[in-house]
Amino acid sequence: MRFLLSNNELLVKLCNISPLLLALVCWNFLPLNGCGVTPSTQERIVRFTVMNFTLPVQMVFTTKPRVKMNAPFIQEDQQRAKEVLYDFVKDAINDVIGKEGRKYLLQPYVIEAILKQITVDIEYTPMKCNKVLVDRPPRRPLVYDDKYTENCFVNNGTVVAICRPENKKGCAITPVPGQEPFSKRFGGEEVPDPATNVPSEYLQIHGTLKTTNAFMACWTDLEWRRMFDRVQCFLARSNLRKDFLGVFIDFT
Repeated sequence: MRFLLSNNELLVKLCNISPLLLALVCWNFLPLNGCGVTPSTQERIVRFTVMNFTLPVQMVFTTKPRVKMNAPFIQEDQQRAKEVLYDFVKDAINDVIGKEGRKYLLQPYVIEAILKQITVDIEYTPMKCNKVLVDRPPRRPLVYDDKYTENCFVNNGTVVAICRPENKKGCAITPVPGQEPFSKRFGGEEVPDPATNVPSEYLQIHGTLKTTNAFMACWTDLEWRRMFDRVQCFLARSNLRKDFLGVFIDFT
């Protein structure tokens, strides 16, 4: 027992620079029950929020085949949109931990065992778009049909605005300074309403990360900040990087 404690003390001294490394290297030195898994009373749950991104069409869904034809990357149902988002966030976390482990030559089975000690849950309700206007000039109105829910303006793969059910006259993107006013451009009578910005509820992803790894469960806020900074970098370099370049992850 004394030998095991001495090894623990040595690991702490060697790994102060990289707290994540400490959680990983632990597996190479000590038995699973002595180092890797915490008692249930010592598990750590971290709540996080992903913010400062725009809404990629991959995170939106539709039930209308015609919309899918106009926007091929939109998801075919809500469950699929949730799965895409979950995989996106979970892959980022796995990538950060996996790269750290490979950097220090840990065996794949060791990294896999550590990843199994991490559970991620995502709380997010994807937007439903049952009518889309894709890559059209801002002055082109999106005429509303009251049997639909949200109607979406999509520009370069990003949902940039919506037309709500109450906008019976249709919507158009609000003109930028220097453009003609709506009344002049559309004839002055049936003037479309200004399109609505994407609601904030679709621009935040709430989640929880639970770990039963003994060392990760004891991380300080600074150590968690370092890990989430790396996750941000992964998201900003992903296939959705256009929408996640300025992403920030807050946590408690």
